[in-house]
Amino acid sequence: MGYQYITIAEGSGSGAGDGPLIQIDLATAIQIALGNLSAIQSAFNQTVLQAEANLPEGSLVEAELTGFNIPGVGSVGDTVANYLNQQYAAGITDPENPSETLSGWPDYPNQIAWYDSSSDTLTLRWVKGQPWFIWLIGIILVAFGIYYIVQLLTPGWFGSGSYTYRLIHAIPASTTTPQQTGLSPLTKVLIGVGVSAVAIGVIWYEAELHLREAGANKSYQEIVIER
Repeated sequence: MGYQYITIAEGSGSGAGDGPLIQIDLATAIQIALGNLSAIQSAFNQTVLQAEANLPEGSLVEAELTGFNIPGVGSVGDTVANYLNQQYAAGITDPENPSETLSGWPDYPNQIAWYDSSSDTLTLRWVKGQPWFIWLIGIILVAFGIYYIVQLLTPGWFGSGSYTYRLIHAIPASTTTPQQTGLSPLTKVLIGVGVSAVAIGVIWYEAELHLREAGANKSYQEIVIER
């Protein structure tokens, strides 16, 4: 299926566009890396959060993220993608509303994350329900944030690093020409006129037949047609 892609938010860790996704100190970063996803709420970009929240329920959402090559460590993009897909298979729920479960696109029922090492881009796809982007970013930080903490690195996702992001609304594109259904107004009028003419002809014929059978003088007969 083809899609039309509409960017609803984009930026970078260095402040371009809508700005960094998160701005947190090391203590908060440690809380997130230890699994306390709620710690990310006060530090998450509210413009980006609102951009997703404004989408209609059931919308297809995509995010493209770069910046998974960590100095001294190398690329962790595949690790992050695999971790996200494992978590998705186990069931990703909203930390504040555990009854809400993340759903992937119908085209990809078993996967929400892909990593392209050639462009250092992680692609995420999900269905709008709760604002999931904030929690997915939290899971990403849990997946590879520990590398930053161990290495005592401040750039990257915990600071003003070189990562970029783009949040996208994907709209299924129509691949077929709509079929015209029903009859055109002119055709309906012509059919109506034709039916009326036939009906009048039948009525006249029946009346003429009855008059002749009765031997009556047509000029003095009153014809009554019961409805």
